[in-house]
Amino acid sequence: MKIYSIGKSSLLLSITKKVLIVSTLQFFINQTGAQTPQFAVVRPDGQTFIRSSWDSAYSVAQDGDFLYLPGGTFSAPVIKKRLFIFGAGIHPDSSVATGRTQISNSFILDNGAQGGSIEGVNIVSGNIAFSYNPNEVGFENYSIKRCRVGGDIHLNFSVTAPFESYPKRILVKDCIISGNIILAREATENLFLNNVIRSSVTGNPTSCAFKNNIFLNTNSGSFNYLFPGTVTNCNFENNIFFTLSIGSVCNNSFTNNVRIGLSSPFQNCAATQGSETNTMFAGSASEVFESYTASPFDPFKDNYRLKSSSPGKNSGTDGTDAGIYGTSSPTSAGWVPSNPHIYFKKIAPQTDSLGNLNIQIKVRTNN
Repeated sequence: MKIYSIGKSSLLLSITKKVLIVSTLQFFINQTGAQTPQFAVVRPDGQTFIRSSWDSAYSVAQDGDFLYLPGGTFSAPVIKKRLFIFGAGIHPDSSVATGRTQISNSFILDNGAQGGSIEGVNIVSGNIAFSYNPNEVGFENYSIKRCRVGGDIHLNFSVTAPFESYPKRILVKDCIISGNIILAREATENLFLNNVIRSSVTGNPTSCAFKNNIFLNTNSGSFNYLFPGTVTNCNFENNIFFTLSIGSVCNNSFTNNVRIGLSSPFQNCAATQGSETNTMFAGSASEVFESYTASPFDPFKDNYRLKSSSPGKNSGTDGTDAGIYGTSSPTSAGWVPSNPHIYFKKIAPQTDSLGNLNIQIKVRTNN
């Protein structure tokens, strides 16, 4: 981690990353005196465009550009370009200097957005979904990181969509998902890594991987099953499950997972219908997490780090913890985005006798 402190607004800093930190700082400084939010489009060569709305920033953006969103609440356009989108973060404390970036509608990805990413935004109550056009090729390769999704993540289309049209090779990492993950059978090779998943994984997913997630579906009623559909040929590794009922999970692989509240195996299946290795059990969430409150669901107040006595401590297949703070790239503290992040600001109320405005900004870079 690198920390930078700026005393005067005229100072320039740079770091050896693809995007210069100067652009990020200039973007923030522009906002301090702006009456409207400022959106920054940064080309790979450092060329920067500042716009006053998401729509106008999107209009000037080209494939491969970085789009930086300010704190505030905005409506997102349908994304049809390969962009790397960064919000100001989702945690109220970690984003106190800038405000959180919040999307008031659903975030829709269409053909042309393949190979891009979104990070550090709070989708308040909408969904993340992939648009479907029967005349276009299937959607592949997109990353969703360090986001909070108040609705669902849809990796499915109409039931009439052809096999090759379903989203594939989608990475969902370090996210908080309040709604459902909806996976069609044909939406294959998708990876869910280090997420907190509050509801169900619906549909009939196949050939996918869930690693180091925390499943917290303690619902009752129609969605009391974590997997209401049929899951096949998926890999579940180093996860923590706190759920009343699993559902139909034969023909899958379960390795080094922790199960809270129930002491039965995940798979009551024939030996030829999948595998289950080293499942660990805990009587309650308090035996596993540093702190956890079942209701209301508030991941920003809970602490999902594992107690030293937790059965999931150092239990992963790689020797790290089960859950979101395992792997070689665990969830960042406060879900801080990976781009240079402003965590402290102090701006003088007026200029000095020489006309200089004293600005102090502290910035972290996160991987």
